[in-house]
This record gives sequence, structure tokens and C-alpha cells, in this order.
Amino acid sequence: MKRNLAINAALSVSLLCLVSCGKKVSIPGGSVEQSGDQIRINNGGGTFVAGGDVKLPDGFPDNIPQPSKVLSVAMVTPQGMTVAFKCKGTQSDEYEKLKAAFQTQGWEETMAMQSANGSVIGVKKGENRHIQDSVGKDNNGTLINLIITQR
Repeated sequence: MKRNLAINAALSVSLLCLVSCGKKVSIPGGSVEQSGDQIRINNGGGTFVAGGDVKLPDGFPDNIPQPSKVLSVAMVTPQGMTVAFKCKGTQSDEYEKLKAAFQTQGWEETMAMQSANGSVIGVKKGENRHIQDSVGKDNNGTLINLIITQR
């Protein structure tokens, strides 16, 4: 699964660079659309959206905390979802709020690490749903990336 996510991310970044240079890009069984500063890539097995007004993917679970209403990336694959939230608080504050929010909603913490360069929280609910959260610095605040998987 990590390999598929890495391949999708690499493909998405490559295509983003090509489209921003004004070149046409074709994907077998998919499409690349650019509207203003937003890009949407559909490759038949998933969707990647970045830039502009990014929305939560359809089917985003209600029991997963949303650290803010502002997203920078949303990606859906057959294995799950990845979303990145832009937050205004410090990395340390956002980390603590996210840990508390998962605990309040009944998620079991499987790992937690906090450092000056970034933080990670792993949580699970039952044996099927797992989330890995990374909290790091952004140009204008903090970025929280949630990787949500179904097993």
C-alpha cells in the first residue's frame, strides 16, 4: 500500500509540474484538469486535488477530527484517503489538539512522537481503520497530513 501511495504522489507531483508549464498531459484511463490554481488528476484508481479551494473527499468519515476547514491537498485511492489541513496554531499546539480530539472520539493511540522538526500520531479504531497523522510547519502556520487506510 505504501508503494501505491508513493507512486501516486510521485505521479501527481510530476504531472503538476508539467501542467503548470502549460504542456498537455495524457494519462491512460484518466484525466488532468487545471482550473485557476487548482489541479485535479483522475487516474482511474484514484483522484488527487491540490491548490485553490480543496474540499474534503466524498465519504470522508464523520468520526475523524478535522483540524481546520482549510485544506491544501485531498487524495483518494482504492486503499484510503490522504488530506492535508492548513492550521494557524503552532506545531506543538496543533499536535496536542489533534491527540485530544482523537482520544475524545474513541481512537486508540498506537504511536506518538513529537520533535521540533515534525510530529507523528498513529491511531486505530478496531482492526480495520488506521490513521497516521503528521504535523509539521508550513509557510503560514502548521500543516496536518492525515493518511487514512482501511485494512
